[in-house]
Amino acid sequence: MEPKPAAIETVTVKGASVAIYYTPTHKAGKEYPGHTLVYTEAGKRKRQFVTSLDKAKETAKSIARQLSEGTGHVQALTPEAVADYTAAIKLLRQHPGIHLTEAVSAFTQALAFVPDTSSVVSAAKFFQEENQKKAVKQISVEKLVEEFLAAKISAGKSPRYIAECKSVLKRFKSSFRCNIAGITTADLQGYLDRLKIGPRSRDNHRVTIVTLFSHARKRGYLPREISTEAMHVDRVKAPPSAVEIYQPADLAKTLAHAEGLPQLAVALGAFSGLRTAEICRLDWKEIGPEYITVAPEKAKTSARRLVPILPSLKAFLDLQARGIGRIFKSDPTRFSTTITDTFRAAGVEPVHNGLRHSFCTYRLADIQNTAQVALEAGNSPVMLFKHYRELATKKEGKAWFTVAPEKSAGAAKKTRPARKPRKSGKVIPMPAQAA
Repeated sequence: MEPKPAAIETVTVKGASVAIYYTPTHKAGKEYPGHTLVYTEAGKRKRQFVTSLDKAKETAKSIARQLSEGTGHVQALTPEAVADYTAAIKLLRQHPGIHLTEAVSAFTQALAFVPDTSSVVSAAKFFQEENQKKAVKQISVEKLVEEFLAAKISAGKSPRYIAECKSVLKRFKSSFRCNIAGITTADLQGYLDRLKIGPRSRDNHRVTIVTLFSHARKRGYLPREISTEAMHVDRVKAPPSAVEIYQPADLAKTLAHAEGLPQLAVALGAFSGLRTAEICRLDWKEIGPEYITVAPEKAKTSARRLVPILPSLKAFLDLQARGIGRIFKSDPTRFSTTITDTFRAAGVEPVHNGLRHSFCTYRLADIQNTAQVALEAGNSPVMLFKHYRELATKKEGKAWFTVAPEKSAGAAKKTRPARKPRKSGKVIPMPAQAA
């Protein structure tokens, strides 16, 4: 059996091929040149005879072009097939050099590795993202946290913000001893879910971690073109909590029981609305005759504000001998403990953040001016209206701000006789004022 003749040339245009065979004819003992073009059109094998080789090449190229564009077999397709083919060709125009047959072939091969057509795109996207991660600069979580904190300090962020970031990220970096690019959303979600803290604290952790990952992306440690893994972690919505306040009688009882710096600490919280951290940072020179100046670097909002010294607060301030420097040598945690112990020693059950809540509630009830109270407390009118409106009557508001020391301010300025020792446990010690 004679071997099948091979094509002398194959012309291909965008995946459509036409083979050229040398097929001479013989007549009266003579051989005449001839060439046969072989190709497939609409599923059928076709042939076309051409004499010269040049003509065969030209014709083969024309047929191949028609086949690649679909014009060579349009009449053999249904209208639906023509529409699909036309749409496919239009999409491929965005990728010059890739023909339809090649695209379909690659897609069908990809289906062998993934379960369905939609997964092909997902797999390609994942492949791209993983390659991008490999291309970015490498940095460990520990080194990134150091760099992040240094950047925030350099940017002039408040000491309180820096302290909060340090607290959150110290715990975070001890749990992730790896490259930042290797942490997934699932890893972060599991980490947050395992934290034994309340919803609000957990969401604060989430926000800090998101900020850390955003910093990493800006510095080139994560791909800039895609969102970070931290941004896809579920937000934690804390349930609304009722605002608890002290009663005017409770405040009077506690202030009468306390003395010295613990008494002043309670009075400042009750009659000025300063936050715990703001009181801890307070300096004697910031207490003027009419206003307390809260410097930007000491305020939670990083905005300077003037807090009026109300008559009730002035009466308790006049009981204290003024010093130099910080009034209280205490961090917010120890300070809060002292306040709590002061109320308990007076037989009053402590309320979390109760002094500030009480000030905002009773001040708003007393003067009925949300904007003014917002300025004094360093809060927004919206938050005041939402949390403190109509929690107390005007009468109760006035009662709160008429609480006064057992001794008048004038009497306090005179040399007082030595006090009799109180019973053990009645006076709550507080770190002495700064020299």
